[in-house]
Amino acid sequence: MFQGMILRTHPAARYFVALAATVAAYVLYSLIVVPCLEARGEPRSRRNVDFSNYETPLDDKGQHAELFQADDWELKLCKTLETPQGKIFFQDYMPQADGTWDVFPFTMILAF
Repeated sequence: MFQGMILRTHPAARYFVALAATVAAYVLYSLIVVPCLEARGEPRSRRNVDFSNYETPLDDKGQHAELFQADDWELKLCKTLETPQGKIFFQDYMPQADGTWDVFPFTMILAF
């Protein structure tokens, strides 16, 4: 009985009922579900760390010490990514608007 009454109503009335149901679902979702999923508080900003003050070399760099001079940044504290094809050294990185990352300064050692 109720189903037949909805089908016989004016198309504009059906549109507004559907619109009201969609808006109600959105409001309930934004009030109940979103706060549970998203982190609370302010997003943390990325710290900019100056690695030039650190003098402690990492222990895995001894095998490449002959490739660098004694005071090169690659032998000091920096980030290292090791792959089967070689190693990548960099000190800092910054996300870009297009979804890529800039890493700097950057050194790559290819293993053959």
